[in-house]
Amino acid sequence: MDRSKRSAMRSQVEGFQSLVDALLPDALAEEMPENMPVKWKATGWSEIAHLLTEVQYSVDPGRVRRASDMLGKRIEECEGLLLS
Repeated sequence: MDRSKRSAMRSQVEGFQSLVDALLPDALAEEMPENMPVKWKATGWSEIAHLLTEVQYSVDPGRVRRASDMLGKRIEECEGLLLS
């Protein structure tokens, strides 16, 4: 993987982490069980890790494109929650 793709991927990971961190306090304020946001965070990171693995290591261009598209969609969904 070239340097520009690694940099873009690193930015996506940092962006996702920032969004998750920003959403957790609001989830707790809504009287969610205290462990629920932690479970959501773990589930979200599991999905993001899978998508990043597909983008980085898949030899099928279609899988890479779909994983990349889904990664962008998940980040947009988090941004939408944060900004709503």
